[in-house]
Amino acid sequence: LMRASSGSVALLNPTTGRLEIHAGLGLPEQAMSRQLRLGEGLIGWVARAGKSARIGDVAKDPRYLMLRPEVRSELAVPLEVAGEVRGVLKVDSERLEAFSANDQALLEDLAAEAASAIHHTWLYEQLRLKARLFESLVSVSQAINSTLDLDDALRVITREACALMNAKV
Repeated sequence: LMRASSGSVALLNPTTGRLEIHAGLGLPEQAMSRQLRLGEGLIGWVARAGKSARIGDVAKDPRYLMLRPEVRSELAVPLEVAGEVRGVLKVDSERLEAFSANDQALLEDLAAEAASAIHHTWLYEQLRLKARLFESLVSVSQAINSTLDLDDALRVITREACALMNAKV
C-alpha cells in the first residue's frame, strides 16, 4: 500500500522504557532484536515527540539510524492509545522522496487502527492473566481446605506457583 521496501512496528516496553521491534518486513535479522531509547533514532524521536516524521532523504537527517544502507527515505508515525504514545509504525523506501503527505495521512490512519487493536490485545492478555491467577488461588484454597495433610497442601501451592511463574521446578 505504501510502496515501501521495509517496515516495522516498534512498541514501548513499559518495564524498560525502550522501543522494541515486534514485527518487521524486509529488515535484517539484527534489526529485529534492536532496542531504542526514547529520542534515539527517528523512531525514538517520533515516540518521544508524539509526532509523525516524513524524511525524503535520510542521509540529510541526523536522527536517522542506518539499519539498511539501501534506505533513502522513511515515514514514521506514532501509535497512540488514550493520548499516550505506545509505539511507532514505520516504513522505509529505497527511493528518495518516496512518501507524500497523502501517504503520511494514510499511515497515520493505519496507525490509529493498529494502536486500537494492540490496546485491546493487551487488555485481553491482562484479563487472561488475572483469570489464571484467580484459578490458581481457587485451586490453592480448595487444597488447603480439603486436606489435613500439610505436605499435600504444600505440593498444590508449589505446583500452582510453578505454573504461574512458568517455572520447571
